[in-house]
Amino acid sequence: MRSNHRLFRTVIAGLILIGSSQAIFAQQALWDTYRDAGNQQYAAGHYAEAERLLRAALQAAESFNQSGGRVAKTLSDLAIVYEAQEKFLEAETLYVRALNNLLATRGPDDSETATVLANLASFYSRAGKNDEAEAMVKRALATIEARLGPGHPNTPTVLNNMAAIYTQLEKYGEAEPLYKRSLALMENIYGPQHPEVATPISNLGCLNILQGRFDLAESLLRRALTIRENTLGKEHPDVAETINNLGHLSYLLGTYDQAEQLLLQSTASWEKSLGPEHSHVAFSLKSLGNVYKAKEKFDLSEQYYIRALTIMDKALGPHHPSVAMVQQYLAQLYFQQGKYDQAELLLHRAAESIQNRKGPDRTEMAIPLKALADLKRAQGQIDDAQSYYKRVLAIRERNATNNPQDSNALNDLAWMQATCPDEQFRNAAKAFENANKAYQMDGGNSSTYFHTLAAAYAENRAYDQAKEWAAKAVQKTTSDRSKKIILDQIKLYEQQKPFRDEGKEFQTQRAL
Repeated sequence: MRSNHRLFRTVIAGLILIGSSQAIFAQQALWDTYRDAGNQQYAAGHYAEAERLLRAALQAAESFNQSGGRVAKTLSDLAIVYEAQEKFLEAETLYVRALNNLLATRGPDDSETATVLANLASFYSRAGKNDEAEAMVKRALATIEARLGPGHPNTPTVLNNMAAIYTQLEKYGEAEPLYKRSLALMENIYGPQHPEVATPISNLGCLNILQGRFDLAESLLRRALTIRENTLGKEHPDVAETINNLGHLSYLLGTYDQAEQLLLQSTASWEKSLGPEHSHVAFSLKSLGNVYKAKEKFDLSEQYYIRALTIMDKALGPHHPSVAMVQQYLAQLYFQQGKYDQAELLLHRAAESIQNRKGPDRTEMAIPLKALADLKRAQGQIDDAQSYYKRVLAIRERNATNNPQDSNALNDLAWMQATCPDEQFRNAAKAFENANKAYQMDGGNSSTYFHTLAAAYAENRAYDQAKEWAAKAVQKTTSDRSKKIILDQIKLYEQQKPFRDEGKEFQTQRAL
């Protein structure tokens, strides 16, 4: 999901001019020329040329305004370009330098300071540091709304970036209204067909994928694609991003041939525009690995997962959350093939990475721990399996308790209480209570909650109701993949059997 990093310029007042005014004005004009050209090249997706021009702009600004706003703004612009090229150390250095410059000259409550702070927050979010990013972007938004108001371009941009951070934190209920506010403001400022407007539209599409609202997601993504193709051209990296997201959606819908075509297209486009070692390429490769696994082309799936991991490890670092995600996908493939040692090694690496980054009790830990439990159980190592299941249940319970208004947290807990293969971690009454509450909170919008409620009914031996709610889930979902999974579970209910989630279908109760 893309954060809209380009924050628009605001007026700089009170510049101190030193030395010959004629020379200074010439340098100012040169700065304007280089910076405008650099930003245009960035918008066009030509990042190397943007870097060259913005370096020249920085040199011009430093020649007459070493501690002023022009230097800070150019530093921030150049940091954005470095980030797009995945030169992360250089980007962070420039963001911090720009922020310190503005804190010293403008103070913490200035709108320019807040703009750079918001850019740095988005940078940290991409690096997986979402807790730090959330606190920073909240401060930035409060300042920008107070100083600039809703009609300024910076306001909807920061709203979009805050929503992207909440999405990464799985706070979907908080993310959605922020995206909608961002979209409404951007349409009012730019009009409905401007490329900036496509960013919150695309992000809303991705959010709806995560919530299982596939029809709405596809409509939003196709709208974003039309805007981007018409305004940026078909070779632009942002166009490839939208095609990639549509490919992932097609995978979730179970239309694997279409998914493969779209993902091969986005891979080729990103390789051409960004280079073959860029992390965006790896995301398409990861999704292709998912597609080939679903098509039971396991050798191809393994190849694409390994390629994705190799690129991500180099571009993002071995402890980035995306690396842990692909490690888990590859581990599931090995699990399905009975390659238990290889699967376990990858799951331990993923769990260790998440624990080092987030701590041992965070929600993200539940996924690799559940996979390890299933793996141990499949090998007959029941004591080890129960130890992992116990940790997963504790995390799910804590997350639901700490986030009582989060339907996803309740649904995850209910799913485990209803479907855990080990009976000591199931609780039929609690499963139904939590599944029903999550369904009520969602308002019946997503098939996910119908699916979990059906499993909870089955755990309570109410098989007629289980079949009824599973059938509703089938009707509600537009995903052929999900329909097949749920129809297989209905066959169990018809045999008066509950469903047990043994890890054969990774996180089946949530759209991935």
